[in-house]
Amino acid sequence: MGAAVFMANSQKPNSIKPGDIADTIGVGVPVSVQRKSLLEEHLHGGTQVRKQTPEKQAGEYLRDVQGDVRFWCSNGEVYGSLMDLEKGLRAMTADAFAYHCAGGRNDFAEWVRSTIGDDFLANEMSQCKTRLRMVQSVSHRVSWLRSHRHML
Repeated sequence: MGAAVFMANSQKPNSIKPGDIADTIGVGVPVSVQRKSLLEEHLHGGTQVRKQTPEKQAGEYLRDVQGDVRFWCSNGEVYGSLMDLEKGLRAMTADAFAYHCAGGRNDFAEWVRSTIGDDFLANEMSQCKTRLRMVQSVSHRVSWLRSHRHML
């Protein structure tokens, strides 16, 4: 039996959200290719792809980092992974959050970009104005990475 194929409509969607599987991507493109392409776009955040497979990249995003590259919060907490960061943000005081997100900077987003390497999440976090919104962004991304890393 051949691969399932979506046929393109005459109209393209205005935007495809990460993780969406649209039936308008292309004529004769197998669903599995469309799905992998969209999942990779979500993983890579639409930026230049690092030279590794998506499976390895998802694992990299979820890894624990050690030593001086961990995030050292002003409240004394130390975070070595996205899961640690999520837990820490949930319990963080407003003062600690404000310390790292003051004057146009966002230390959390910069750490995720430079240390974890997840440009997609870093871009999303850089737009967050509140601690709650940042918790939601990190939580959603961690859940998405965990549930999709084996599908790639």
